[in-house]
Amino acid sequence: RNEVAVLKEALDKEKNERQVQCHTLTKDLQVTNSEWKSAIEEMKPHYRQQIDKLNQLLQDEIRDRKAAESLRETREKTMNSKLESHKNVFKTTVSDIKQDNQHTKDEHAERINALIHDLGLIVEFLLDSGNSYDGLSSMALRSIDKSARRGSMARSTSCRASFRL
Repeated sequence: RNEVAVLKEALDKEKNERQVQCHTLTKDLQVTNSEWKSAIEEMKPHYRQQIDKLNQLLQDEIRDRKAAESLRETREKTMNSKLESHKNVFKTTVSDIKQDNQHTKDEHAERINALIHDLGLIVEFLLDSGNSYDGLSSMALRSIDKSARRGSMARSTSCRASFRL
């Protein structure tokens, strides 16, 4: 019985020590938990402020990129429009130049043909008339323009003189 009483007493003492340790641990855990909660609550506004700043920066960046993209698209459209108008002007100019060149070629071909015809008549006349130029004035020469005949009379006279042999 003595042993049982000693064991009972040792058990009660051990039980009290354990309860004190449990109570101390519970209090320490509650204090630590409270400290953690207060630290987290203190950090929440700071982190919220940081998140709000980042969100604002992100929104600004998105807005800037959209504006830059819109500006770039507007520039590209304007540039394409200008290039298209320049292209049309160039096409029109080239077409006009081609028409002018064709007209000039046709005009030169007519004049050359008229000169060849007139030269043939002159040669034929000179061969037939034996170096006489009296009949030359009665010929209808195609190379002399009727509207410019007055100004070209001096040329035709000098031309006639040069054909005398």
